[in-house]
Amino acid sequence: MRSVKILFVLLMLCISVDAVVIGLSPSNLDFGQLEREQSAQRRMTVVTTDAELECVASVEGVTSDWITFEPDRFTTNKGSPKKLNVIVSVPASTPNGVYEGMIRIRAIPKSEPAGSTSMLIGAGISSRIKVEVVGREGQWFRLLHLDVSSPPVGEPVRVQAIVKNNAAIPIRPVMNLEVMTHNREKVLAKTTLSREVVDPRSRKTLTAYLPINQLNKGIYLMYIKIIAKDEVFEKYETFNIISGQTFKEDIIVNGSLEYVLVNPSNMTLGDPLTVFGDFRNTGDVPLYAKLKIEVSGEGGFIDNAQAKEVYFDVGESRRISVDYIPPDAGEYSLKIWVEYAGKRSAIYQSWINVWTFTEPLVTTQMNFYLIILPTIAMILVWAIVFYRKYYVQEN
Repeated sequence: MRSVKILFVLLMLCISVDAVVIGLSPSNLDFGQLEREQSAQRRMTVVTTDAELECVASVEGVTSDWITFEPDRFTTNKGSPKKLNVIVSVPASTPNGVYEGMIRIRAIPKSEPAGSTSMLIGAGISSRIKVEVVGREGQWFRLLHLDVSSPPVGEPVRVQAIVKNNAAIPIRPVMNLEVMTHNREKVLAKTTLSREVVDPRSRKTLTAYLPINQLNKGIYLMYIKIIAKDEVFEKYETFNIISGQTFKEDIIVNGSLEYVLVNPSNMTLGDPLTVFGDFRNTGDVPLYAKLKIEVSGEGGFIDNAQAKEVYFDVGESRRISVDYIPPDAGEYSLKIWVEYAGKRSAIYQSWINVWTFTEPLVTTQMNFYLIILPTIAMILVWAIVFYRKYYVQEN
């Protein structure tokens, strides 16, 4: 046993251990205050007292996905410090706060010295990194899609809203629903949905069912109001309660603007313009529709006008109209379409010319005198000539 110990000691004396020496500056890397989607860069220096070292940079902690290195792998030598760029990019969905991590540089010798019997051991060094995320955490959301079902009599109406949260913090939208008569004179049923949470920078489908057992077949209006703190979205959607025993997903609500007439196309300032449109209900359910026009001039948008809503039964076609008086003389372009059940028909375009009425320089009364007086003068001249030629000569 004693001989084994002696052999081990002799072996350790023959084999020495060479440890790598590496340094990193600064030891703490503070990026200060950054806003979301903002980037910043700092420089670090890696030094060594050894020959060539192969180095690899990495980061650990909550900021690991934010950090990139230029370069992330490099070689450094004794007397030749290596400059390392550290770049941080704050993700758009990051809430305000202080975030920390650890930069680590691991190094191993690139090669052993010739004739060396030493055992080479790699080394590592770290530096703390800190970022403070600041900025206004406003809640901003978008309504990507809205759908109101048309249920059979006795079944609840379903409302689905796809909401996208563009903020860096979660939101809990409140969805208020009201079923109204189509003319908005009476609220028939209402409910509120507020249990759903939409994560930062994500989208979610909000679904609510509103019982309407007491309502009969017909056309109704759904008022939807979605609130997320200071952000509000409001919209009216038409839906139908239909006859039948099962819910129908494939109800077609559709219409077609088939013909447009603008009368007159050339007009005098102050005269009314009438736009006619032939609209047909080509869907599966009745609907209300209204004709709308948008008036533009040389400088862009001027005004718009719309007619009252008109009821269309399934398959019914009818001519609807809207009146408008242009404010000034000039050339106007008109965009004409029909809105129905939250939809819009194809858009037609037309042009009109409006002229300024100018009083004529010569009136009707003046024309009378301009014609009669020369005629009388010519008659008198011929009378005088005749008198002198015949009567005077005879005498």
